[in-house]
Amino acid sequence: MTDATDTPAPHNLNETTSAVASSGEDDIIQTVSSLALHDILNALSDMVCVSIDGTIRHVNAAGVKVLGADSADDLIGRNFQ
Repeated sequence: MTDATDTPAPHNLNETTSAVASSGEDDIIQTVSSLALHDILNALSDMVCVSIDGTIRHVNAAGVKVLGADSADDLIGRNFQ
């Protein structure tokens, strides 16, 4: 099983479908858990920004708005310290 910090969560249904189709049972459980967490974080009205070693790995819709970006994709991978 891979570490959750190795690979960012898929951003769309096609990426999700590909990730699930090519995964073992443990990876499928991890993918479903990641997607559930992703949905919960996006439903929050407060900004949530997850950074690992200063690099943005996830930002919810409220965070995109607060940071003045057009989409989460504009922020993911950028330095945030």
